[in-house]
This record gives sequence, structure tokens and C-alpha cells, in this order.
Amino acid sequence: GLLRVHLRRSVGSQVIVPALPEFLKAHPDVKLEVTLTDERADLVAQGIDVAVWLGELQESRLIARKLSPGNRVICCSPAYAETHGLPKTPQELSEHNCIVYLAKSYDSSWRLTSGGKTTSVDVSGNLKSESSAVLLVSALNGLGLVMLQEAMVRKAIASGELINVFPNYQVSSTNTVVGLYAVYSGRKKLTAKSRAFIDFLVDVFRD
Repeated sequence: GLLRVHLRRSVGSQVIVPALPEFLKAHPDVKLEVTLTDERADLVAQGIDVAVWLGELQESRLIARKLSPGNRVICCSPAYAETHGLPKTPQELSEHNCIVYLAKSYDSSWRLTSGGKTTSVDVSGNLKSESSAVLLVSALNGLGLVMLQEAMVRKAIASGELINVFPNYQVSSTNTVVGLYAVYSGRKKLTAKSRAFIDFLVDVFRD
């Protein structure tokens, strides 16, 4: 049967969509209708079976299953590192071209925590965007340092396309909760195809 899903643009296009052939191969009876959006739609009114949202739920009639804590990493390309070097301390970030995520609740103060101590550094650069995809492509092409969800850059770091600059720190650019969740309506019984898709999402984001 038909399964309608809403995915966040960045993590949907970079992490989930590349894995969809695997899901469809395992479930040949399912037809997917995928929408990439950062808007939180009315799932019941729009007939959406499963959505992937960032941040905590405000709507009590929905059920959420955590996919990822939303851990972030600061990274750059080897080409940028070769030309400009790497910051050795959080404070040195202010001397680098930092590509900033421009969205509600986020700011240009990057917070790095290690050993219970948090250091906040005001960063700046020659590019800002509300699109994580823009940030990722810019970093891959050597523009500067970027902070992105770990899930989005896991493969690029593993392949050597990106370098995790502060692997021993927890990093963030917001004070709000930024976990990633699979969300569905609690009004009706979860269908087998929706349950299968949620289990697939959990596998995709498992380390």
C-alpha cells in the first residue's frame, strides 16, 4: 500500500533518501510518497503516515520515537585544513572562516563542551544559510568550518572527505533540544508498513 512520509530537507536528502532503495527492496508491497520539508504539517489532516522532525513535540496527540540525539560536529575539508590549518582550541575558531547556520533558535555563538566546561565562541564567515545542504556542500568544497548533525557528515568523515575538528568536544549552536524524531499520529493504530518504516529509520541512524 501507499506510505506517505515527510522528511526534514537536510537529513532527508543526505541520510534517509539514499537508503530508501534498501527499504523498498525489503518491502516490495509498499509504495512511498516522499515530501522534503522542514514544516511541521498536520499529520492527520494531510494523511501523513510518518514524519521526521527535529526538536521536542508540542502536540500531545502525536507519538515520537527518537532516532538520534542530534549530536553535532565541527568539520572542514582536508583542502581547507591544508591552506588555513586547524584550530587547536575553541577560541581559535574566531580566526577561521566559519559557515553559519541561519535558523530560528540558532545563533553564531558556537558552544563547545569538554570535561564539564563549556566555551562559547562568536564565529563568523563569508556565508550563512538556513539550508544544511548548502553548509555541507560548501564545507566539502573547502570554503570553511561548519557545524552539522553528525548523521549528515558521518560518511564524509569516514571517507576522509571531511575532518572532525573537535572530536573530543560536544558542540552546539543552540540552547534548545535538537533531537531527531520519527513522529506519527496516536489517534489510530500504527500500521505494519508505518512500523516497518520507523524501524528502518532507527537502523539508518544507529551508529
